[in-house]
Amino acid sequence: MPTVQDRTSIANIALTYLGANRIQSFDQDVEEAAAVRDLYEQAVRECLEDHPWNFAEKAVALVADATPARPDYDYSYNMPPDHVATRWLMRGDDGRRSEELFRMTDGDKLVTNLQGAWLVYTYRAGEHLFSPLFVAALAHLLAHRLAGPLTESDSKVEGHYRLYLQTLARARNRNGQQDSPEQIDTSTLIRWHNG
Repeated sequence: MPTVQDRTSIANIALTYLGANRIQSFDQDVEEAAAVRDLYEQAVRECLEDHPWNFAEKAVALVADATPARPDYDYSYNMPPDHVATRWLMRGDDGRRSEELFRMTDGDKLVTNLQGAWLVYTYRAGEHLFSPLFVAALAHLLAHRLAGPLTESDSKVEGHYRLYLQTLARARNRNGQQDSPEQIDTSTLIRWHNG
């Protein structure tokens, strides 16, 4: 029977990797819980930023501000409140990925020259949605962060960071197998070939 994963069980995976004591909750008055409380959310957000995890992807139509945030761009959009990382923009007319440049500004604004933009982004998904590969990556990143304060072992700090990077590489490979291949527009090539 599958177990429900929550932040405490994920933290305990990282603590087990380090040979540290497990915790019952984040609120416990023990060194391990205090360290996990300080580092967990930052590690989740960093792990979400480092890879476009399929379980944490959303696409939304952006609503343009009345006044652009910068004079060098035509449109300014507010970012969704659950936004963690921007992946790309889509054109609203045909849903295709846009090559239009964009920039993040003021922390919660996206500026671009693309009218009717859709944003594909990573959001802060709940632990119940985390994929097994994400949990593995997150546990290694958290172990990397916890190793210094809990074990003072440089080899554990470095080793878990290497394992984190290896898990991200596995995730990139897995996403490449699961995603639909990008379609290539061959119309120009065909017109050129047919003269």
